[in-house]
Amino acid sequence: MNTDKKKLVSQVVMSMVDDLSMFNKYPWGTLSFDLMIEQLEQKDWRAKYNQYKQDLQLKENKTTYPLCDFPFSFLVGISDVI
Repeated sequence: MNTDKKKLVSQVVMSMVDDLSMFNKYPWGTLSFDLMIEQLEQKDWRAKYNQYKQDLQLKENKTTYPLCDFPFSFLVGISDVI
């Protein structure tokens, strides 16, 4: 849940890990949902989208060749060795 390597785990969470029944009763789904929303609000999505568009345009400009029959040929070659 944390991207900061220097941030410590809270003592409350550590105490819940020691008490299995309390750990199982804790609403982890609510906690993870709230953290996800908080992180989504902090991201700069416009910059990320612009980078995605640039990467997509670079991929479209590359020449590619399909290797449709390659896996079959490879398997036939392997079966001769085995």
